Amino acid sequence: MNIDLHLHTNNSDGDDSTKEIIQKAKDLDIGLISITDHDTVNAYDDLRKIDTTGIKIIPAVELSCAYESEMRDILGYNIDIEKMRKILKSLESKEGDIKREKELLTEYIDVFRKNGIIIDEGLEIEDGEKNEGYKKTIISALGHEENIKKYPSLMNPSAFFWDNCANKKSNFYVDESRFFKTIKQTIDIIHEADGMAFFAHPCIHHMEHERVTKMLDCARSTGLDGVEVLHAKHSIEDRKFLIDYANKHNLYKSGGSDYHGSPKPDIKILTGRGDLKVEYDLIKDWVENIK
Repeated sequence: MNIDLHLHTNNSDGDDSTKEIIQKAKDLDIGLISITDHDTVNAYDDLRKIDTTGIKIIPAVELSCAYESEMRDILGYNIDIEKMRKILKSLESKEGDIKREKELLTEYIDVFRKNGIIIDEGLEIEDGEKNEGYKKTIISALGHEENIKKYPSLMNPSAFFWDNCANKKSNFYVDESRFFKTIKQTIDIIHEADGMAFFAHPCIHHMEHERVTKMLDCARSTGLDGVEVLHAKHSIEDRKFLIDYANKHNLYKSGGSDYHGSPKPDIKILTGRGDLKVEYDLIKDWVENIK
């Protein structure tokens, strides 16, 4: 069976519609998927109007959290969609969201300009959607050819964000994590929605394995259920390390491409960067308990 348990739609930061994701899953004969949009479950509303015959879908979400002043993600699998929707709704604050993105927009403009990148005047936050401050800044930067010549990596905004803006070692670092909940609070939210909490892609954050171990130990002490061991950006060494860690601590394992479409053009659905293969045996100990 072909499996991909980490997919994003245009309900968050992917650019494929839910219908397009389902069609691609059918075209690739994927029998088991999870749509794991960031901090929203709206894709599951779309699914009510889409023919998903032949595909088993594990309801899921990916929630942002903070660890040592850096952004991290926890995947919630087999969640109760309506419970999660109510929880996320209770956490919303239009006024707070706009305030947050205005602060971040100012910081991103300042950081980019300090690094010699031209940013237009007059950028403003409109509705406070997540990442609006970064998106406004990067779009402005991409509008100037000299910026791209100086920093070609700007052409992949998602990778540039994670490699630079979310990386404390980078001159482009902006601390968005101060606006997110702790790992424990995030795991508690997933459990409140009757889900299982899996640490998403632990090895993509420029951390040596010793520090990843400490991060996972922290999450495990607050109720972590599993780890995403297979991911498009995990190396062979990362995968072995995470599988060994999960086995040692009796954690469930998951895997997926983290497909977004054009925002992450190097990552393909199902196969990631070409060598991703999630075997059913890896996940059957928890998937077989899902009705």
